[in-house]
Amino acid sequence: MSKFTVAIWYAFIVPRIRYSYFAPIGICSGGGIAGLCLAAELLKNDDIVVDIFESSSSIEEIGANVTLHGRVCDVLRLMGLEKDCLGASANPTNGHPATTFHLRDSHDPDEDFGTLPFENALSLRRADLIRILRRRVPSRNIRLKKRLTKYIYSRSSRNPKSVTLEFSDGTQTTCDALIGCDGIRSVVRGQMMQAEASATGRIEYMRYIDPRWSGTIVYRSLIPTASLEAINPHHRLLLDGQIQHIIGHAASPSTLNIAVSITHPSREGARWPHASWSSQIDRKTCKRKIGQYFADWDGEAADIIDAIDSSIECAVMDVEPLPFYVRGCIALVGDAAHAAVPYIGANAAFAIEDAYALATILRSKNTTRRTLSLALEAYQNARRPYGNNLVANARRVLREFQYSGSYGSDTAKATDVIRRKFEESSAVGRSGPASDVEKAIFWMEVHGSG
Repeated sequence: MSKFTVAIWYAFIVPRIRYSYFAPIGICSGGGIAGLCLAAELLKNDDIVVDIFESSSSIEEIGANVTLHGRVCDVLRLMGLEKDCLGASANPTNGHPATTFHLRDSHDPDEDFGTLPFENALSLRRADLIRILRRRVPSRNIRLKKRLTKYIYSRSSRNPKSVTLEFSDGTQTTCDALIGCDGIRSVVRGQMMQAEASATGRIEYMRYIDPRWSGTIVYRSLIPTASLEAINPHHRLLLDGQIQHIIGHAASPSTLNIAVSITHPSREGARWPHASWSSQIDRKTCKRKIGQYFADWDGEAADIIDAIDSSIECAVMDVEPLPFYVRGCIALVGDAAHAAVPYIGANAAFAIEDAYALATILRSKNTTRRTLSLALEAYQNARRPYGNNLVANARRVLREFQYSGSYGSDTAKATDVIRRKFEESSAVGRSGPASDVEKAIFWMEVHGSG
């Protein structure tokens, strides 16, 4: 007999993972990195059956680039993903590539004012990572065109299948637990916070439902390396680098990932005025929108902008650090729990760490239907401090990048802050992922025996 059933819901993809046909757990995720990682790990147990509920008609391999650094590389090794990820990396070497971001001011183009070295890092296209994960989740475990609209859960229920999931097509299913991996616009987070506000009478929980605009608009582009090489064959970005506040690095051996950011500090936390967060723009529109901001920058910055053929204009959003990730048998994972502005480049890494930690706890011998809520609480204890710290650190790094932080244009102090925040979020000096999970399982044992 299987242990229990899990359902997973995504933002773009909605996976539902079931541990068993007899004792379901619902994980609602969104077909992204967190949900697929979680499913792949749970499927390593013979007594765990995983169903993924996807809102669209396919699992889409979308997104530009993913940078993985710090201890998540150890997690990839523990999950058996390291070899495939290194093979898909833009700069594979023996072991992990050493990546360094060079920070320099456009008005002093000949000298870096700081560097951010990553000695345990790799960069790969998000589509490649999704394909790697997708190969580990059989098609028979995926249910397409299933968009979660609400869940029904009674905290006092001791019956199996105590969580009911309702989908937009009018169908329902039941499970023992629901894990929301449904991204920054999380349906699961929204209902969880609304329920908490209603139960406690505290309206402040409503502020955690909707994402928050950072005041920044970013123009994301993938350009062929050959295009920039044709414009300027000696461009430093061809060797890897970063320009303030144009960020560029290799996405694959033949492609460069470019992010051009424009920030309005006074608008941080303001309401985003448009219905959509992103839109595709052509070459002419891109140059008109961003060219005015970089007219007085050095030639290398102009070369990057000139090489852009099309771009995606995106509002940069995040969520407030959450007061909890778990309520009963409902839990949040990945961006649903801690979507951060992307200026540390750790959102994907933290989603993978979340999935590894939660899956390992759920797969442990201590987790049964009776102890399920305790297992989810152990996951929350292990991961919420890291996730909330990521959101806060990423906000600080964005401000320092834009000279709108505590130290203004003092590049030495700003670089020191940026480096420390990167190190904190890369887990430099922290315990290893396996150690964190062991502590969480031990916590479960202590509190489960009481």
